[in-house]
Amino acid sequence: MSARKLKKSSDNLTMELSDLDKSEAEHLEEEFKNYKELYPKNE
Repeated sequence: MSARKLKKSSDNLTMELSDLDKSEAEHLEEEFKNYKELYPKNE
């Protein structure tokens, strides 16, 4: 495999992981949106 192909493959993987991170973060934000209201801290 040429270095150029390897670099392109690596870039694609990095992009896919970045997209995955974003969707995972959005999912977690959605999950915990009402967290503070549902589980208020007992002071």
